[in-house]
Order: sequence, then C-alpha cells, then structure tokens
Amino acid sequence: MAAEIAIHDAYVLAVDDRNRLYERGTVHVEDGRITEVRASRDGDADTAADRVIDGEGKLVMPGLIYAHTHLELTPLIGAFSDLDLTEMMGGMTAIFGHIAEGEYDYLTEAGYEFAALNFLTGGVTTVNSIHVRPSAGARHLPFPTLPLGTSEYSDST
Repeated sequence: MAAEIAIHDAYVLAVDDRNRLYERGTVHVEDGRITEVRASRDGDADTAADRVIDGEGKLVMPGLIYAHTHLELTPLIGAFSDLDLTEMMGGMTAIFGHIAEGEYDYLTEAGYEFAALNFLTGGVTTVNSIHVRPSAGARHLPFPTLPLGTSEYSDST
C-alpha cells in the first residue's frame, strides 16, 4: 500500500529509542500512523503517495513528546497576556484553586479536548500533563491514555 503522506528530504529527528537524525530523511504515514522513518533515497520525491511533501530546509520530528504541560489550563491561553507576571500569577493561582477543587470540571474537559486537537494537528503524539485531578479531563482525550499516576497531589484514577 502506498503511503498516504510522504515527507522527503527533510531534517528528520526520530523521537525513538535511538534518537536518529537524518540530514536528508523521509517519513511515511499510512492510516494516520508513522510507518517508516529512514534516510531519503533518489526517487522519494516521485513516490506514489496521496500527498508528497518536499521537506527541504524543514525539521520533522515524528513521535514528538510534549513532556510537561497543563492541559486543564488550555482554555485560558491568552487570557492573561495583557498582565504583568505578578498579576498573571495571581489570576492563574485563583483559577487553579477552583480547578483543583473540581468546581470547573467543564473547563478542564474543554481544555483537554482543545489541547488534544492542537497537539495532534502539530504532530505531538505523547503528552505528560501535570494536573492535580487528571481524571477530570483524561477521559475526554480522543486517543488511548496510560494509567493515571498518583501522588499526594493527584487523584488515583
């Protein structure tokens, strides 16, 4: 089967156990999954794919991991952009307290869904969300999740 998407001649940093770097690399995607990451070959530009992307001068990081984020706060992006740092932290702290107590679960759910769509659009395939109540949002992610961790600050679901 031909790839749905083929990106060729890009700088490719394979986010895998070997962290391979190709100065001229090719990435194939089939059925929404990365199926091949390798050095580019002559003829890759003419491959039979639904969409062929010339990656010259571009960086491709298949399997990108966002290692630290707060998905529940996604709806607030930009809400405090006109404030200085002290004002912003005060406002965020007040809202975060309500989120931690479960008062704004609808906001948390919307934040997770919105963030997931943004991450998938940007190529992020794995996320580590630091949140005091992960179960309030994780069930709303449109893809499988790992078991939620526990700590003295988080719930155990």
